[in-house]
Amino acid sequence: MAKLQQITTKGKYGGLLAKARKQADAEFWKPTKPGEEIAGEIVAINTGGQFNSTFYHISTESDGVLIVAASPTTVLGKKLADLDVEIGDFLAIVFLGEVTTRDGRHAKTWSCASQKLLITRDPLPPPDDDFPH
Repeated sequence: MAKLQQITTKGKYGGLLAKARKQADAEFWKPTKPGEEIAGEIVAINTGGQFNSTFYHISTESDGVLIVAASPTTVLGKKLADLDVEIGDFLAIVFLGEVTTRDGRHAKTWSCASQKLLITRDPLPPPDDDFPH
């Protein structure tokens, strides 16, 4: 995919433009060999396309943002739906290879793990009635 032309990232919406540009430059992750893996933070989730697939945009440490496509009827789609991941969660996927099912079809197998985003907040101040008047 061609890189988008650089536009200034200054101004009120510079950060948002940079984020949109980064996602537009994302490529699809399509493993072909058992053991290939992806891990990172989910930065966007979109649904659509011919098979009503879910597209997980994952920000990785080494490859930038990669997109994992998962149709709801596939093994990967079902595994990711069961994890109930959201934007900000961390996700790891390992491609295990292909198997032949009992009815002779070929299916890809996956191992998936996720970790929810842990939000830490400053403790709330005590209620006013705890202070002497």
